[in-house]
Amino acid sequence: MNKKQFAVILVCTIIFAFLGGLFSGGLFQGSAVMAEEKQTAATDGFSLGESLFIGVVEKGKFRVLAPQRLSTGFVRLTGIQMQEARPPESDELNLETYEGKAIMISGHDGGGWIYRAVVIDSGGPLITALVRKVFNGKKT
Repeated sequence: MNKKQFAVILVCTIIFAFLGGLFSGGLFQGSAVMAEEKQTAATDGFSLGESLFIGVVEKGKFRVLAPQRLSTGFVRLTGIQMQEARPPESDELNLETYEGKAIMISGHDGGGWIYRAVVIDSGGPLITALVRKVFNGKKT
């Protein structure tokens, strides 16, 4: 086996392992546990009932790729709870550091906003390319 064949096999194995974990639910379950640990350290009252969103940051905005019911475009992220008596813009998350990356968000969908949003994880170039490919996300 030459180096090129080995590299192709290695890349295919990584892709299949990622897709297998994603579709079996293991990735979402593991991320939910990570989200609980990170959120508990940051704020009180995180629950596993919060939704997980996968998307890509483009031009400082979060394009939702999964779940598909929200994959129609961009949403904004805020740290406030839905019932707080202040505008969501007052605690909007700055996504500049995640520009061009795939990220996973925990929070509550509020029609154009994700409330109590927490960035759980971000991916490098390989993961971002895989997320775009798996969810057919187009780069603009």
